[in-house]
Amino acid sequence: MEFVNIELEHYNHKVGINFWHLTWQTKYRYNMFANFKYEKLCEACIRKAAKRHNIKIHVLTVMPDHIHTLVTFPKGMTDEKAFQLLKGCSAYSFFKNHPKGRLRYP
Repeated sequence: MEFVNIELEHYNHKVGINFWHLTWQTKYRYNMFANFKYEKLCEACIRKAAKRHNIKIHVLTVMPDHIHTLVTFPKGMTDEKAFQLLKGCSAYSFFKNHPKGRLRYP
């Protein structure tokens, strides 16, 4: 088990850190990431999207048909907005690098 060194953040009326566990799945629960190459491509796309929007990823696990993440958002970002950014940017990058992936879904 890997332990992460986490520093507490200081705000006006609180001290702490806010973790979010986000999961999402592929369409029809198809095993899109069963291939090692696509699994690593998906992981790289999610990390790139998170870095671009200052979302800190603590844990990222790509399973064959779904994804688990443990993240911390920047101050002022809602969970809906972060989820939209992560899913949208990573899907755009993934299909840009793997255009035949769209052929799986009619």
